[in-house]
Amino acid sequence: MPENRKKGKHLTWEDRQEIQRGLREHRTFTEIALMIGCCPDTISKEIRSHRYHKPVDARQKFFQNRYKYRENCRKRNICGKKGRYKCKIPCRQCNACNERCPDFVDYPCQIEKKAPYVCNACGKSRSCFFDKYLYNADYANREYQEKLRESRQGIDLTKDELIA
Repeated sequence: MPENRKKGKHLTWEDRQEIQRGLREHRTFTEIALMIGCCPDTISKEIRSHRYHKPVDARQKFFQNRYKYRENCRKRNICGKKGRYKCKIPCRQCNACNERCPDFVDYPCQIEKKAPYVCNACGKSRSCFFDKYLYNADYANREYQEKLRESRQGIDLTKDELIA
């Protein structure tokens, strides 16, 4: 355990910059925590509570087949073309499956549920068709400051509760 451990202290903007840099360099929560001087749980909680969600562009979402079981799918002609113009493309290769298949099950990205909880260091970031979760030190610090400001404003009672 580091000698300069921050027990009960708030993370600073510089600490958040170190977290962002550590994520970019594929460091573990333990390595980042040692650099900052806090517990790895603090890093995990900071990332999960101050990451932001960036939905994928609707056009990109449509052009990729996101069917969870697409590798084993044997269906054809989900597009419903008739006669000699019947679609010959297997549905696993067709992007219309996302919208038209009654058995469609979206394949969620697992980054949201397991460490590092963000896409900052993901190598597939540009070609990925999933929604993104990102950690940005400036955004995290602004969000933290706003939460701190709100927690210190006014009394958390209604007039009726105050009178009673």
